[in-house]
Amino acid sequence: SLVFTDNENNLDLGLKTLMIQEMIKRGILFNGSLVPCYSHTYTDIEYIEKAFGESLEVLIESKLKGLGGYLKGPSIKGVFRKTI
Repeated sequence: SLVFTDNENNLDLGLKTLMIQEMIKRGILFNGSLVPCYSHTYTDIEYIEKAFGESLEVLIESKLKGLGGYLKGPSIKGVFRKTI
């Protein structure tokens, strides 16, 4: 599973949300992990690799210009949150 962090090494759910958004935009259902299996063909793997690279380019741009211009909806939230 991939972990997305900010410059201080804190979990950055905004970046993870953007990565999920960009992978889905390219037709890849992504939740933070890439799990290949024997049914994937070389063509499938090349497609996933291309989508992953393009998505990472968007993440790099967002780090330079700000996340707000790239994220199309609200950021995901952690499952285990302190409520008190």
